[in-house]
Amino acid sequence: MKHILVNSCHGNAPAIIGTSIAQEIAANYRSVGEAVQIVVPHIYGREKRILLEEGLYTPDVVLDDHIGALHRQVLFEGDFNAQMRKLLASRDAVEQQFRSYLKQTYPLFELELNIGSFFTSEAPAVLAYPCAYTELYERTLKTPDLAGKYDRSLLEQLLEKMHEVDSRMMFEYIPTYNPFSFDDERKPRAKEIETPPLRKIPSQVYERMPKRVVYCMLPGTGVERDVILQRARMDRELGFTIYVPPWVTDTEFKKRKPLKTIPHQNVQLVLSRAGWGTIYLCQVTGKELMHVDFTADEPEVYFNVKTLNRKDMREATRKQLHTFGTVDGISFVAQDIMKRFLSR
Repeated sequence: MKHILVNSCHGNAPAIIGTSIAQEIAANYRSVGEAVQIVVPHIYGREKRILLEEGLYTPDVVLDDHIGALHRQVLFEGDFNAQMRKLLASRDAVEQQFRSYLKQTYPLFELELNIGSFFTSEAPAVLAYPCAYTELYERTLKTPDLAGKYDRSLLEQLLEKMHEVDSRMMFEYIPTYNPFSFDDERKPRAKEIETPPLRKIPSQVYERMPKRVVYCMLPGTGVERDVILQRARMDRELGFTIYVPPWVTDTEFKKRKPLKTIPHQNVQLVLSRAGWGTIYLCQVTGKELMHVDFTADEPEVYFNVKTLNRKDMREATRKQLHTFGTVDGISFVAQDIMKRFLSR
């Protein structure tokens, strides 16, 4: 039996990206009679529902509660300075516990798919993520707009820790449309392999739906949510039907699952914060994205907004299709991993 570790981080998108790639690799193994086990951190308690909706939850997926509990020790909490203090205080001990638990619980892993995790196993590892944290923190330190917003000493200490994570990666799979695409002078990193968007192309939706639809990917709370709701109400006055995800509470709008809505031809616009999960989904479904300007605390969102403002997303997607022959970055990454490493 082959074993694949999905080492994801905060949010839904990393678990989806990692399990999607793992399932594509597993399909290759199954085709030649090899059984596969895919281990995924059970961080929030909602992973089974999310993976089921994505068609990714199969009997060979293990949602590991203990690994999820370890990840929760370094999850985002408070502002970004507080998050950095938490990471610096906990990360090394969490990594030791993580590695010890894996040795005691599982056979050797053939592969770690690191999807933005701040710590690593001892298995051969690749990164598949919008960017490497080292580049993110280096650029944050050098960006005048962010000077004074974050504790420089904490950033420098965290940058050093993330260099350790970088050193563990065999390859870094980073889409050509990424947080730093606004920078025309950017060069690929030493281990970087350029990819299409890190998203499977979802199935088309054919059921009946109102003619003019706007889908709102609402965060739970905060300024971004308020801005999106304000715009949604304006669009409703213009005659659009507004949908929001089923898990949203305290809203006057109708609820529908994203994958059962956004691919539909009648969806004309997606309103969202500048998060890469939604950006990738809009890229692979050809939808226009209207994003909220930078109001959040994470520096990644600052750079995401800068790229969205300076580099047209749909034009970038057309260039990716021309370059790679596909916008399915999941299959692209899985096939490349099999070719470069696992087929040996």
